[in-house]
Parts: sequence; C-alpha cells; structure tokens
Amino acid sequence: MKSVWTLARLELSRYSTYLPGTSQSNYIRIGLIFLLLLAASIAWSRGNVNVGSLYAMGFIVFVETMLVIMVWEALNGGRAGRGQQWWLLLPYSRRTLVLGKALGFVCLGLYLILFMLLLCTIHYALFVLWGSVPYADASNLWQTAGTAGWVALAILPVLSSIGLLMSVFQMWWARIGTVIVFIYISMPLLIFSLLAGSSATIDFQYTLPKLQTVWLLVVAGWTFSCTAVWFSSTIGMKQLARLRFHGYPVVSSPELQVPQIMVPSQVTKRRSGAFWALVAMEKRRYDWISRHAPRRIRWVVYALLALIAFFGYQNSGSLTDLIFFQSTLTMFSYMGIVVYGLNKNADFRKGFAQWWLAFPHSRYVLLGSRIFAYLTSMLTYWLLAMLSAGIGLALRQWLNPMSGTDLLIAGKYIAENVVLMIPLAVFYVLAVQIMPAVNKYPLLIIFLVPLLASYGFCIQLPNLWVMPDRLSGLALRDGPAPDFLKHLTLLYGIGIPAALIGFGLGGKYLNRYAMMRNSIWFRSLRGKEH
Repeated sequence: MKSVWTLARLELSRYSTYLPGTSQSNYIRIGLIFLLLLAASIAWSRGNVNVGSLYAMGFIVFVETMLVIMVWEALNGGRAGRGQQWWLLLPYSRRTLVLGKALGFVCLGLYLILFMLLLCTIHYALFVLWGSVPYADASNLWQTAGTAGWVALAILPVLSSIGLLMSVFQMWWARIGTVIVFIYISMPLLIFSLLAGSSATIDFQYTLPKLQTVWLLVVAGWTFSCTAVWFSSTIGMKQLARLRFHGYPVVSSPELQVPQIMVPSQVTKRRSGAFWALVAMEKRRYDWISRHAPRRIRWVVYALLALIAFFGYQNSGSLTDLIFFQSTLTMFSYMGIVVYGLNKNADFRKGFAQWWLAFPHSRYVLLGSRIFAYLTSMLTYWLLAMLSAGIGLALRQWLNPMSGTDLLIAGKYIAENVVLMIPLAVFYVLAVQIMPAVNKYPLLIIFLVPLLASYGFCIQLPNLWVMPDRLSGLALRDGPAPDFLKHLTLLYGIGIPAALIGFGLGGKYLNRYAMMRNSIWFRSLRGKEH
C-alpha cells in the first residue's frame, strides 16, 4: 500500500503547483484561477440563480474538468506508448503501477470536489450579501452542498477508472475512443445548455438520495472500477509494454505507413510554393476516406456517415426534431474540431513534431500551413456529415414531406447555427496557438485559462442567441431570435482579435516548443549535459 501511495503522489506532483498544501504550491496562481472561475460563474448566472441550480452547475463543471484532465493525460501519454517508458520501467508490479495511477486520479478528484464546493458556496454568499438572491437557511444550504458533494464522490471512482483506461490503452482505436468518450460524457453539459439556458431551471433536490439509490451507485461504481483496474493491469499493460518496444501506427501519427503513390494529375495540378507543399504534407495525416487511407479507418468514417444519414431520416418528421438534430450535429462538429485540434496541438509538447520546426521556412508559414491543412480537412468532413444528414432529410421528405413553411423555418435555424458555431471552432483553434507564448511569458495564462474555460460555455450560445423562447411572446415557429445578428457581431468582434493574437504570438514563439520539458530535443540536450 505504501508503494501505491508513493506512485499516487508521483502522479499528483505534476499538478502540485495548483494544489494547496504542497511544497510547490503557487498560491498566486491558485488565487488567480479561483477569482477567474468565480467571475465566470457570476457572469454566467447573471443574478438569476438559486442554491440548488448553483451547486448543480458546479457538479457539471467538476465532471467536465475531470474529463478534460483525463483526456489530456491520455493524449499526452505519448503516441504508441513511447511517452510512458519511464513509467513502465519503475520497479513495481503492473497492478501496483495501475493502482497508483488510479489513486492519483482519485486524489486529484477530491481536490476538485473541495474546490467546487468552496467556489459555489462563496458565489452564493456574495449574491446573498448583494441581495441578488433570497437567503436560504443553513440546513437547506448544507443539504444541497452535501448532495452535490456526495454525488461527485459516488461517481469519482468511475471517472478515475475511465481516465485509467484512457491512459493505459494507447492503440489507434483507443485514441479514437478517447475522443468519442469525451464527447459522449460531455453530453450532460450539452443537454444542460440546450434545454436549460438559465441556471434557475436546473435544481438539486434539497434532500439526500435514498439509501437504496446510494448503495446502488456505490456498488455499481466500485464494480466498474475494480473491473477497469483488472483489465488495465492484465491486458492494457501488456499491450502498452509491447507498443513501447515495437510501436504501433496510429491515426494521427506522422509515422503512419500509407502507400506513397501519387497519380500524375496530383503532381501536375498541385500548387507550387513552400506553403502549399507543407499543406499537402500535413493533409495526408487527415486522409481518412481516399484510397490511400487505411481500410479500417475508411470503414469507420463510412459507417459514421451512414449513421448520420439514418438519424437525419429519423429526425426529419417534425420541425422540432429537425431543428434539434441539426443543432446537435453542428454542436458535435464544433466539439470535435476543437477537441481534436487540442489533441494535434499536443503533438508539439510530446516532441513528435519537433522535426517539423527544422524546416527552413518562416514560423508563420509553418504554423499557418499546419492549421490550414487541419481546418480544411475537418471542415470537409463536416460538410460530408451535413450532406449525409441532408440525404436522410431528402429521403424522408420524399416519403413523408413536411410543409414548405416548416422547412423554411428549419433552414433559418440551421443557417444561424452554422454561421455561429463553425466560425467559433475556427477562432478557437487559432486562438489556442498562443500556448508556446504562455511557455515564454507565464503571465499570459490570464488569457489562456478563460480561453480554455470558454469551450464549455460556448455550448450555450445556440440556445442563448438562436432560440427565440428566451424572448417573451416568441415561439419556435416564429423563427430564430430577431437579435441574433447583434450577438453574432459581438462574437466575431471578440473571436477575430483573439484568433489573430493567438496565431501571431504562437508563430512568434513557435520555437519554444523545442524548449519544453517534454520535447525530444530538450531531453536529448539535457542528457548530453549529464
């Protein structure tokens, strides 16, 4: 047990700067993050909050934060297990290594639960002092906080087990599954944002769950956790050790072996210049449907497109279903582009794109070609998804048509969702390129933290800006909200400067990726010094 606790402390040490009570604690950063989250919480609630809805939102943010951390851990573990060599070489059994990593996730979750409860309590106390909300007696406050904390504790083993599975299994299908799990578990925030729209419409019960329900959650969670630990230590660790020595080509790895055959038309018609050559090279990493792509990847993409067409057919029978399906599809596209973009951005920190920095071209040409290739590829797949949904819609209208008026209204909703969320994804991908500048100037984390936090809050935008039910006297059939253009102008006014700043600073300090602790060059130079 002492070895497990030692490994857990080792896993937790990478976050020690942001955790109070440790020798490496940076209380200035902790306080700054706390104030930023408190300001974001107050801005989100807009004074329309009660004690139950506040802790409900805090619980959802806790789940999403844990999920983001676990996905980050999994994606930064190194492609094909090569980034976890040091962990596999520790003189402990496989089960001890797995238990140590799982306990590290649990300890981190406990910190986040306490942080969440403290943040929500202070937020509510401030609103009571300002007279913005009615005062709730102490018993209701403690019962609501206890409910949120107890539910968070009940699901913490499950979340930790999911993070463990993500970290141990590093095969290509597991990395695809990581992104799918991220999107799937993010559905609570998506549903909350789409259906609630206001913090006052979601509430925790002021009484604790029934004892039978509590025991059911605990038994189910620990059963899943024990199964995950056994599965990771017996099967996952064997696969990870095998990949460490032999490697495994993954979907997004530059080492992916695909036929290097180029047809004459591609050679003669390709644009000349360094930028377009780099774009062509980068786009091969996202080639999932051509004849050069691996067969299994092509079948996965084709199956997803067929599934989208099926759901498009199923959800085109009424105006409400059609609007909700198309909004959800656009929302998933936004989430997928942003999350996968962050995954690709992590290539730099893991050292697998350092060779790319050695090209004799401008930093802006290098960064611009990489982003251009990524965005054009992802937007192409988004257009294919929209086309598949359109095929399902057309087939349904041929068999059982809706009225032309309803189709026109649905088209307006779809258009406004597209011009809102797709450019937002582009702005986000460009803005997060500021990360190397943050490595140079840590004070820029003031810009980066709200940017990363805005990912979840932006999911609310279609419900807040497009749907008309927030305005009195308007219903779904009246069309989108009439003040949408004003909000869209505000988004572009904020998004375009943020994207330009992120891209400009990212290109200027692109070389900082070679100096980060996880980069191959940094490790090799440090090894020569010793």
